[in-house]
Amino acid sequence: MMKARGIANAVIGIWFVMAPWMLGFSYDAGATSASIVFGTLQLVMSFWGVTKPGWNSCQNWISLITGL
Repeated sequence: MMKARGIANAVIGIWFVMAPWMLGFSYDAGATSASIVFGTLQLVMSFWGVTKPGWNSCQNWISLITGL
């Protein structure tokens, strides 16, 4: 369960990083920067939190919040 959630969160993070170019809003510097920052944070926290059990770790909470 933890590994599947970590992989899903990593895919979401990758999507956030690629979204400005895939969806055509790369001209907006603020939206592009926010998407890249939150996507990178999502990706890093998903890999870091994959070894943490349950929702008791800050990595899983940060991953959830950045995904929302």
